[in-house]
Amino acid sequence: YSGSVPEFIKTIRSEYEKQKYMSDNQGALVLPPPPIIAHFCLDTYPSLDLIVKLDVDMFFTNSHYMRDTLNRYAPTYFFELAADPAVMKPMSNKHPIYSKHNVVYLGHNSATKEHLHNMLREAIPYGLTIYGHNWASDENTDLVKHWRGVLPKDDIGLLYSNAKVVIGVTEDKQKMQGMINNRVFEVLSTGAPLISDHFDSLEEKFGNNLIMFYKKKGDMKFWLDRILHNETLRLELKQLGRQRILDKETWVHRATGMLRRFTAARNNV
Repeated sequence: YSGSVPEFIKTIRSEYEKQKYMSDNQGALVLPPPPIIAHFCLDTYPSLDLIVKLDVDMFFTNSHYMRDTLNRYAPTYFFELAADPAVMKPMSNKHPIYSKHNVVYLGHNSATKEHLHNMLREAIPYGLTIYGHNWASDENTDLVKHWRGVLPKDDIGLLYSNAKVVIGVTEDKQKMQGMINNRVFEVLSTGAPLISDHFDSLEEKFGNNLIMFYKKKGDMKFWLDRILHNETLRLELKQLGRQRILDKETWVHRATGMLRRFTAARNNV
């Protein structure tokens, strides 16, 4: 945001200016249309001050709150994250390791996730397994016992689709902005039941028939007791989550909308 990203944008702009100069001076060259650059703002990292200084033609963001802020600097459009259903999908073949996991949490250990440790502790008696960064030297030894290292990136879909239940937790700052992270879409796409910490934007989008919410102490136990002992409910959640992604939450849906915005901006140049 202060180095490589602005430098990349500068390179794209300068290359176009070179072509424009050559076209003006040699006549025979066909000048392509000018580049349209968008920044997809999925977080306030590293700071809003640096984000708004980016030399872009438009912003995309997965936060209605951020859209209103960024729109003061460049046209801004709301687009959420999504899933690739060809990659994040139910797996018919059981994985020799992941299929043994009852309850899975994939994510880094963070002090900026308010309910993380409480949610995981409630899941320990149900066969909790943790994958992710920043757990090795943690003082919460009761949780570290259930850590199985860093998951290979290509195994995310395998892990989710084999687990009986997946736990999802969102960074507090992202929750405040109403940003729904990629794990939500990817878990649902694999058909795994999802228990997530609660925030209004997530419930407004998916309701409580696709996602089970942790709002207070004891909620994790409440949901795990019901899901792990009810094969019919697990199958229902699997089908509902997968169908929701296929119907309206794939990257094809998002890319189609984004390309429409690029085309409109191009036509206005």
